[in-house]
Amino acid sequence: MTSFNLAILGYLRNGHEDDAGELFCEALKTGREVREVTATSLLLKVRGLEQGKQLHALVIKFGYCDAISGALIRMYSEYHRSDEVVRLFSHIPSPDLVSWTNFLSNFSRCGEDQGALNLYVKMVSEGFTDPPNHYTFATLLKSCAHLAAAMEGKQIHAQIIKFCSNSIKSDPFVSSSLLFMYSKCGYIEEARRLFNDMQERDLASWNAMITSLAHHGLAEDAIETFQELLNQKDMEPNHISFIGVLTACSNCGMVEMGYRYFKSIRQPTVDHYACVVNLFSRAGRLKEALDLVEEMPFEPNEIVWSSLLASSSKYGNVPLGEYSAKKLLELDPTDPGTYIALSNIYAGAGRWDDMKHTRKMMELQADGKYPGFSWLRVNTQKYISFTNGRSTIISN
Repeated sequence: MTSFNLAILGYLRNGHEDDAGELFCEALKTGREVREVTATSLLLKVRGLEQGKQLHALVIKFGYCDAISGALIRMYSEYHRSDEVVRLFSHIPSPDLVSWTNFLSNFSRCGEDQGALNLYVKMVSEGFTDPPNHYTFATLLKSCAHLAAAMEGKQIHAQIIKFCSNSIKSDPFVSSSLLFMYSKCGYIEEARRLFNDMQERDLASWNAMITSLAHHGLAEDAIETFQELLNQKDMEPNHISFIGVLTACSNCGMVEMGYRYFKSIRQPTVDHYACVVNLFSRAGRLKEALDLVEEMPFEPNEIVWSSLLASSSKYGNVPLGEYSAKKLLELDPTDPGTYIALSNIYAGAGRWDDMKHTRKMMELQADGKYPGFSWLRVNTQKYISFTNGRSTIISN
């Protein structure tokens, strides 16, 4: 391997993507050969779709397209280009189970979860002989979780029992995926049973159980499970674990306990701050919530301001509601939810002129926008009802 290739790889491994890019351009200008491994590494570090397309063109020129199709598929999936993902995969001769699993995973990453499930059905129907492994099943279960597709998830569960029954209890990767799928679909007792039956629990399993219990209103159980995690000898909670327990404390009004958990986080993120702002806000301690926002070492996001706005409406705090709404509209001036919440605050305070003005502003912002809609998914069909009274059926 040439010194140019080694230097480019060294820069990439140490996080110096700009230096790697400059050296890559210099290599091209001087006619140096760029190896497959170098092109693959560059594709995994691209900054933007256009840069990725340029690299793709060079890969075709070098004749590496077939050899590094996996890296190209992954790159395009990161930018949700499912058309390119399908086209590249269709050129792979006789794809094996690893290729299929990577394809399903990247297709799901494009946001095409239903498409990933449909592709698996196609894979099976075309007589693919190799039995799926736990990576394949975990990918499919993730898609089921995103779609809240309990029926399909149960079918995948049955196939896991058929092909690799021992994995459910002994493999935390499979069991965590099942747990996550059932909890996202609302089957919390099934998720709890899987968690209790696990022979080995990884941190992802603990986090899935804690967050599931918190989101399903079982706050005390979530806190108890978090305490069990703290007692594990070779495992420590991460940022997801703390988000779960802070959400649980917020749901059941345990402000002091939640704040103690927050103070124990070594490097809190903006999401942790958002959880504590919500914790104070829901308890009506709006001044403490606002003080925490002003102390944050990050720019507050939509979740932070939305928590303050919702609590301002609940407790009738007009100045804080106006302030929160202003900040939210700076982030997204077209969000109708902000206008509605602010107009409700004005209505509660009897400020009818301000309420009418806010509603008028919302109508102006909504001009030309698509109508709101609700949808219900039954098996492979999606039933959509629009606010203008029109309804339709979309087959997936």
